[in-house]
Amino acid sequence: MGVVPLALIGGVLGGSQTAGAGAAVFGVDYFISAPLVQGSYVSLTSEFIQETFDGYGYGSGPCPSSLASGAITVTAGVCTVSALNEYGGASSTGATANVDDAGWNYATTGGTGLIEFTMSAPQRYLGFWWSAGSASNAVTFYSGETEILSLTTAEVFALFGSAPTNQATYTVDDVSTVDAIDPSIEATNGSAYFKHHYFGNPRGYSTTSPTWAQWNLHTLARSEPFVYLHIFSKGGLYFDRVVFSGGGFEFDNFVVSPLAQTPNGSLVPVGGVEGTPPPDFEPDSRPRTPSIDLDHYLVRTELPDTGAESGAVAWIGACLVLGGGAITVRVRRSRVRLTA
Repeated sequence: MGVVPLALIGGVLGGSQTAGAGAAVFGVDYFISAPLVQGSYVSLTSEFIQETFDGYGYGSGPCPSSLASGAITVTAGVCTVSALNEYGGASSTGATANVDDAGWNYATTGGTGLIEFTMSAPQRYLGFWWSAGSASNAVTFYSGETEILSLTTAEVFALFGSAPTNQATYTVDDVSTVDAIDPSIEATNGSAYFKHHYFGNPRGYSTTSPTWAQWNLHTLARSEPFVYLHIFSKGGLYFDRVVFSGGGFEFDNFVVSPLAQTPNGSLVPVGGVEGTPPPDFEPDSRPRTPSIDLDHYLVRTELPDTGAESGAVAWIGACLVLGGGAITVRVRRSRVRLTA
């Protein structure tokens, strides 16, 4: 799995940084589905929220400010709901390949726009169908004010190389003849997918195993990549804001979850980053019930940062009462582990 250099704020993660010995794994991995898949494989229960952009009329118009029953808010930029065309409009929300079907509305940044989505609760998974990827497209994730990941079309689609050209001499996708000009990419479970199957809107194919002859006749943006992208956080990292930017950023079937997800074996690994939590990172935002074992982080943002874990530094006193007892620790602004 490749590591993508990231522009990050506050020193949360480095471009190729990995967690040190004994440190929690903290980072992001991203994968793509098999070709022609337009939806996430996660179960759409109360823990998963999906926005298809289909319930806002048929045709072009502004996105409502509140999406997915209020769980997602459009907080900045120009979000447009567009009727299906060659560049967008998923025909399925399922996790299997789907072709030659009617499509529905999708969302777009428009000509040169930007869309900022803010979540009502911290999320640890995001999936969306990134259709007809353009060179200027980018998606950026934030945890509070900290940028945790920024991906461009070029970074995601470098896996495929250049768009294929007409291959009139090949009429079937036979590995012995096609691999020389179109090597396959491999999922984590060993499944192999032809790269050229990712190019062109799935609605333009009549079979989930399109031949070169069918690709040659394809008329729906056949030189542009269409993928379902999955972003997985790990080590308690969460995001609560996502920015889509660049002209003509088309996307659909936007799914988020507050639960950490395990990548499905059918997915193709694309990249990721790892690091260590910053001193002020709270690994669990849920209220804690005091217990005999308290593994917690304290932050004093108004004080100088010592940068390391410490149990007793003379500057400030903090008192925690557990079951009638008390623990007093003196700390600077640093990560502190307390054990009763």
